[in-house]
Formats: sequence, C-alpha cells, structure tokens
Amino acid sequence: MNDGLNKLKEIGAQKIHEQTHISRGHIKSILDEDFESMTSVQFLGFISILQREYKTDLSELKSNALEYFSQVEPTSNESKKLFLVPQKKKDSKTTYIIIIVVIFIAVSLFTIISSSVTDTIQDGEIQKVDKLLIEEKKEVVVKPEIVLEVNEQLLLRITPVS
Repeated sequence: MNDGLNKLKEIGAQKIHEQTHISRGHIKSILDEDFESMTSVQFLGFISILQREYKTDLSELKSNALEYFSQVEPTSNESKKLFLVPQKKKDSKTTYIIIIVVIFIAVSLFTIISSSVTDTIQDGEIQKVDKLLIEEKKEVVVKPEIVLEVNEQLLLRITPVS
C-alpha cells in the first residue's frame, strides 16, 4: 500500500478537511479508494491539493483511480458534449449600462443646444434667438463707454457755447 495514503489516513478526514477545505465525503472516498462519488477531474484536483499540502507521493493511488475512470467514464465525443454547460445569454447589465450612457449623452446634447437657443414671443409669434450669435455680435458692437464719449463730443459740437 502507498505510504502517502497511509500518512493521510493517520491524519484523518476531519483534519484534512479543515486544512484543505475539500469536503469530508470526498476525502473519505479518496482514503477508502472509492472513486464512484466523483469525476476524474475532481479526483485529480483533490490529489494535486493533497500532494501539495502534505508533500506526499500519491502516484499509486492516482494510477489506480485513472485506471478505474478509464473503464467507467465514456471517452466518445458525444458523451462529453452532455456535460457541457450551455452558454449564458449576454449579460443584461451591459445592455442597461449602454442604454443609460446613450440617454445621458442625448440629454446633455439637448441641454447644450437648448441653452444656446431660446424662444421669445414678439407680436404673438415665437421667434428663436441664438444666444451664441448674440454673444458674438456683442464682441463686434462698440463698447458703451465709447458710444457715450462719442455722444458727448457730438453734443458739444451741436450746442452753442454761450
């Protein structure tokens, strides 16, 4: 019998479970060499953990289990397809995030555009006034101080000095 397996039996299933977090049922199955309750992938994973944690050689147990699994588990591709999990649909969270981002962009653009154009009512008609255009024209228009200065000079010319 394998020395590594004897070492694990001395430690006990409960202690191994506490250290490796492998279920007690699987540990008992491994220690009793009862491979029916697990798949070959599970078994090989558990053996790897046990060899790493306890620095033991379980190659004899591993070869016995692989021989058992080769006889029990089907090897055809059709039977392996039965174990595949169907793909999940695209995560709906991603769709919601994309919708929220698009709505946010649309609202932002609408706010920017509506802040630059306002409605004014003149003579019962609604007219659009472009605030950006007004700001551009204000820069072109002469500043009020200059207009006042020009007005004062004109007034001085027009009014007779007595």
